[in-house]
Amino acid sequence: MSEHRWAATALLLLLACEADPLTPADGPLESVKPVVSIQSVAPPPPVIASDEPPPPVVEPRCAPPSLALTGPLDARDEAALEPCRSASTGPAAAARRCGQGDPAPPLALERLHQALVPFDAATRERVLKVAQKGKELGRDLRSFGLVGDSMTVSSAFMRPLADLKQTVLAPPVAKALFSEHAGGTILDFFRGAPAQRWQGQSRDAFEATRAAKVGGRADWALQGGAMSPLSRMVDQLSPAIAIVLFGGNDAAYRIGAFAEIAADFERDMLAIVEALESRGVVVVLNTVARHGDSGYRDCAGEREMSDWRLAVQTNLLSAKVAELACREHLPLIDVRHAMDAGVNHGLGPDGVHPSAYPKGAAVLDARGLACGYNIRNYVTLAMLGRLVDLIGPSLE
Repeated sequence: MSEHRWAATALLLLLACEADPLTPADGPLESVKPVVSIQSVAPPPPVIASDEPPPPVVEPRCAPPSLALTGPLDARDEAALEPCRSASTGPAAAARRCGQGDPAPPLALERLHQALVPFDAATRERVLKVAQKGKELGRDLRSFGLVGDSMTVSSAFMRPLADLKQTVLAPPVAKALFSEHAGGTILDFFRGAPAQRWQGQSRDAFEATRAAKVGGRADWALQGGAMSPLSRMVDQLSPAIAIVLFGGNDAAYRIGAFAEIAADFERDMLAIVEALESRGVVVVLNTVARHGDSGYRDCAGEREMSDWRLAVQTNLLSAKVAELACREHLPLIDVRHAMDAGVNHGLGPDGVHPSAYPKGAAVLDARGLACGYNIRNYVTLAMLGRLVDLIGPSLE
């Protein structure tokens, strides 16, 4: 072979190897599968411009479940007073058996989560705006305030959760109460965090002072101006969030035109919202538990109180809270809907106050969550978790 022909052959072999880098150096070319070149891959289809607008973002609708109830015992207008009905929620002894019996009831967390009305864009915006104001005023994200009547005064509401030994969380409950911002359960986030100094000792928000009174009505919270129960609570705890529940006594202590009762209650609730938000505290409203058999006569004269009138007026004000929260874009816990899932509608033997599990209101498992205060404790914690996850990142 001439020198020129040998050089040409060597060049062809070198080009073949460079064109197929996967070809083994010591094997025949025919034994290697051909590699698909980039030119053999079909190009992506062209993007066709469209004048069609993107589909709208569907916002959650403010639809508290209890507001949609239309049964005979859900009536909330004056026409329902005649004829009178029985407001009984069942034998009083049934409340004493909540959480007991065999087998245990199913753990129906989905039903309880329906009581946490989803935040729409306007609600998120309002909450974040108030939280930012709170940040400027030094509000503490690990402190919350409790505002209301005897259902909030009660030692069964939230207080037992301060004690690790009293607290029982079923695994699904612990999972549901996990907070991304806290990096653990919302219980762990608040428990032990110093919210108040009291007689030389530190209290967390579960045990701290409350703006609550047995028999309290909504207007009570603001009585005293700068020294009102609401102002003193904010001064002492500097909470980022406040849980507010009134309505039971506003319904019980007045006989009159329903429109006037509802209008006065709305005015007082809006004043509470304004007082708290002006100081950088995010407000969570709560619907009102049912009124059951409390010992009044089922029926009475036109100007007399009866269990049936109490039940209807309580229905009226519970619905007013729901409507107010939706209209004003405020966080809402539909306590009535949640407690309806419990034994005897979550009510205790007096037909007015929630029941509590005999082993403690901090027992959040299938048996405990058949009882009123246990239910309210759970849905309150769940709402606090959602708010901490929403506002926490903006406060860092």
